Amino acid sequence: MKADETQALLLRIRELEQKVKELRISRRVLLFLLERSEKEKELLVEQLQREKKMLQSRNARFARWLFSHKKGLSLLEKEK
Repeated sequence: MKADETQALLLRIRELEQKVKELRISRRVLLFLLERSEKEKELLVEQLQREKKMLQSRNARFARWLFSHKKGLSLLEKEK
């Protein structure tokens, strides 16, 4: 092997090692972003579940109120 070929191959090895290092860093960043995204998604799901429960409770309360008032109105109409 000639000295030029050896130098070229050594340079190529260094370039590839640098790319591997950069890819490892990129992988860590992507994993960090994925974890953060998953945590945000979990928090949003929890928040939406709480809101759903609250809305169901309010809806049930309103339905009971509406039913009781409708019942009262029908009793008034029967008395007429």
